[in-house]
Formats: sequence, structure tokens, C-alpha cells
Amino acid sequence: MFSQALSPRASVQALRGGPHSCFHAAQLSARVPSAASIVQNSNCRARLTLDAVRLSRQSRVMQYKSYRLFHSTVVSRGVIPFHLADIGEGIQECEIVQWYVKEGDRIQMFDKLCEVQSDKATVEITSRYDGVVKKLHHKVGEMAKVGQPLCDIETASAQPTSAPAAASSVVAPAPKREPVKPAAPPSTPTAPVAPAEDGNAMTFATPAVRRVAKENGVDLRQISGSGKDGRILKEDVFAYIEAQKGGSSAVRPLPLAQTASAEIPTTPVPLTPLQKSMFKNMSRSLQIPHFLYSDDVYTDNLTQLRSSINKLIASEPKKHSMEKTSYMPILVKALSAALVDFPLLNAQLVTAADDPTDVSKAKLQYRSIHNVGFAMDSPLGLVVPVIKDVQNKSVLEVATEMYRLTELGKAGQIPPADFSGATITISNIGNIGGGVVSPVIPPDTLVIGGVGKIRRIPVVEESEGDERISIKSAMTVSFSADHRVVDGATVARFVSRWKAMLEDVGMLVSGLR
Repeated sequence: MFSQALSPRASVQALRGGPHSCFHAAQLSARVPSAASIVQNSNCRARLTLDAVRLSRQSRVMQYKSYRLFHSTVVSRGVIPFHLADIGEGIQECEIVQWYVKEGDRIQMFDKLCEVQSDKATVEITSRYDGVVKKLHHKVGEMAKVGQPLCDIETASAQPTSAPAAASSVVAPAPKREPVKPAAPPSTPTAPVAPAEDGNAMTFATPAVRRVAKENGVDLRQISGSGKDGRILKEDVFAYIEAQKGGSSAVRPLPLAQTASAEIPTTPVPLTPLQKSMFKNMSRSLQIPHFLYSDDVYTDNLTQLRSSINKLIASEPKKHSMEKTSYMPILVKALSAALVDFPLLNAQLVTAADDPTDVSKAKLQYRSIHNVGFAMDSPLGLVVPVIKDVQNKSVLEVATEMYRLTELGKAGQIPPADFSGATITISNIGNIGGGVVSPVIPPDTLVIGGVGKIRRIPVVEESEGDERISIKSAMTVSFSADHRVVDGATVARFVSRWKAMLEDVGMLVSGLR
């Protein structure tokens, strides 16, 4: 009977030539039923054939998987070049400030490798691998290009560990380490130590100190720091300079300008990374036809508003990170409020890359978000961080963000992302001095404002037909605009609106959202 036929697996083996295929084929041939039986049992035979085909496919898949597993291999060890990743803002190269490791050191993931300085900030580079440092490709002070190796790391596997490939310092829990014995107290700053044999020796100093040392031709590796954990201070640098000149070690440090005047280089020196960035940006900016508009803003009411805000901050010290704020957050917020009715001044002029003068390809890109850049003096020089989404922030929120960026700027550690996306810029030179300024328009914007020093001036006022002279506090504000698409009347109306908001708190509040 047909029920005595071979099992599906045996039938497959007979058809595919598997083990004992001859024996099973003979059995299959001997047990094939008659034609009548085949017709009567066609449904059963169809199921048998389908099962045989399915088993045949499964067998082929199993053989393929076994083949792949049999030939797979794992690389036991490998040397991986650790490249300088793109840190944004179009930065193509960075200066090696210091190495935290040396060749032969064993490192773990997230350990600091080195500190690099771009044209805007310093960034700590951390490891993405566990392994041993085999080679350092750059010495301290050399320029490393984006995409090129910083160092070579020998790892237990040639495949990188699953960690983020960020170039900046990674905020993550540090790996557990053996407790380290405290180092001996640092020597006095006036007793320079012998120069380090390793050109990549690690030194602890802020960007401001490094700038002073670089301008005075001082090798920080020859100075023993008197700060916390051996950190080198400005006083240590000045004391070292005096000691090299044969002066007394107790001499009071001189200001930077006085000290640097005696150390003016007599040969040409290369531009710093920040100066290179300024050179490129200003060369682009000066191709823009500028025009200047200035006016005086009376600040008596503005001063009262600032005092009220500072009282609020002082009454809630745990809620706010800063102890007080300046005029700038109010100026920035009022600038955003005035922009609502003048969207052209927040736009971007897009021109053809091959021919910026081709008017047929010129377009205006309007932007609804107000990202206000503010120029600030930092140890690295002039930088312009950006406060994002100002139109949706309160004055206190703007002040908090400005405080955060200012503190990072003092340490030279503003992230590259905080330099991008400005739609309008304001510069406050008034904390140093000056009145009318002529600010240069940054690329990709149409307007920039400058604020001078607050001063007391005589003002002629009219009251019921009489004129009298009164003394008021005032500051001069100056705006430069791109005359290719912005006319003077538009800027004058915009500045008048901004001025009215600063002089009348009620108008400022009514314009806020």
C-alpha cells in the first residue's frame, strides 16, 4: 500500500543523493504504487512532494549557514589609527596644546588623549578604544588636520568598541582606577625645573596662560606650577620671565602689555588659529558694501530695569547660576522683539558660489528663528558665541545662557556648536570704552550692531514751549547693514523701534511674547 512508502526525509535523501541514497532509492522504486493507486491517493502524494521540497530547502540553508560559520575568523589584535574627527564649523586643522598620554601608555575608553585648540575653542579628545598607545603622530604645538591620525592605538581586537565617535570631550563616568599617591608639593614658581626630555610632556594651564607664555616665548614645560594640582598660573609665567632676566623672584608680576613690550619678536611670526579665522572671515565680510547708522539711547530706565532683575536674581540664589547680569541680556531680548516687524534684517543673502555678483542667482533666505551672536573678549581673542532661539526665551533665560557661554569663553572651552547659526550679531565695546563704532558684518548675516560706553551727557528738553538742559545717561549704538539689499530707512526705523523699547520698559514688555 502507499502508506508503506518511505518517510519524507528518506525520500529527500534518495532524491538529493544524500547518505544511503542508493538504498533509499531502491526502496522508493520497489514501493511505488500502481497508476490507479496514484490517482486515488493524489492528495496524499502531493503533500508528500511538498514536504520533500521544503525539507530540501531547509537542508540547503543549514549547509550554507554551517559553511559561513566554519570559515568566519576573528582578528586577535590590531593597531588602529585614531583620527582627528570633524568638530564642526568648517574647522580643517587644530593645534596640539598638550598630550595626556605618551607612547607605551595603556588607556581605556573615555580616557583623555590630548587637548587641541581650534580657531575658536580648546577641545579635549578622548579615546574610543581600550589598548596601548603605540605612536603619537604630532608634537605639542604642531597642527593636526581633520581626518588625519592623531595617534596609533593597539587594541585587543581590530574592530572598534561600540562608543560614540565624537571628537569633543565625552561626558561619561570615568573608569575605576587604582588609587594614586598624592604628588609631592610643587616647587616655588620662581625655581624653574629642567626642561622635559619628552617634547609632548603634559602641562596644566588655561588658554589665557598659554597665550601669555606664547607671546613671551616661554616654554611651559620649564615652569613648575604653583596652582592646584601643579597648574601653571600667569604669576608663574611672569616670575619665570623675571628670573630669566636675573631679576628678583619676589618682583610683582607686570601686566601683559608691559611684559610683552620687552619681548617683541624681531622676525615675522605665523598667525594664531584665531587670527587665521578672523583673516578669512573678514576678507569675505569686506566684500560686502557696508553703510553705518548710529543714534543715542538714553539708559536711565534701562538701568532701573537691570537693577530690578539683579534684585530678583539675588532673592533666588539657588534658582540662578549667576549672581547678577549686565545690560546685554536686555539689549539682546529687545533686539529680538524689534526684529519681529523687520524680518528682512534677520534674513540671509544667498549668492552664487562661482560669481557672488550674479544678480540672477541671488536670493533672500528668510529665517523665523532669532539666533543672536554676541562678540566677547576671551583669552583666545575675539569670539562670537550664539544664543539660540532668543524669540522664545525670557530675559532671565537669555541672561543664563549668556552667563554659561561667557564662563566657557573665559576658559576657552566654548563648544563649536555654540558658534554656529547666528542670524544677527551685537557687539558691546562699551565695557572697555568708546562711542560710535563701525562693526563689520559677519558672513551669512545682513546686520550687526555695536554698543558704546554709557556716559552722562547734557540734553536739551522742551516743556510747554520752554527749553531746559538736563543731564541724562546715554550710550551710542551703531548698526552696519548690507547695502546690497538693505536700505538706510529700514535700518533707521528698526533702530528707532529698538531704542523705544530700551527707553520705555512698558513698550518692551508689550512687545514680548
